[in-house]
Amino acid sequence: MNNLNQGIFLEDFTLIEKAALEVASHPKPKSQLPTIIKTLNVRMPQFKSTDSKVHHSAIDIAKLAKKRDMAGILNKHSVIMENCVACHTQFRLEISRVLSQ
Repeated sequence: MNNLNQGIFLEDFTLIEKAALEVASHPKPKSQLPTIIKTLNVRMPQFKSTDSKVHHSAIDIAKLAKKRDMAGILNKHSVIMENCVACHTQFRLEISRVLSQ
């Protein structure tokens, strides 16, 4: 996210595209996934939904960077930030606790 923010601040569309693709392809916690699913239980669809919104918005940003569409990039960046913060607020502490055991 820091690289994406930097790209936006500098209006560096190459950096924006590269950073957005990094956000979209962040590694999934495969070995930790069973613990996350067990912990979140019925809230797992909400967790997946926020991750999906971040992923799709990051892909959109990469496409918008090729078009040099800063207004579109900022719109999708807002979606990413909103969903990252929502996910961290709702799940981060709980998941961190279980994974650190």
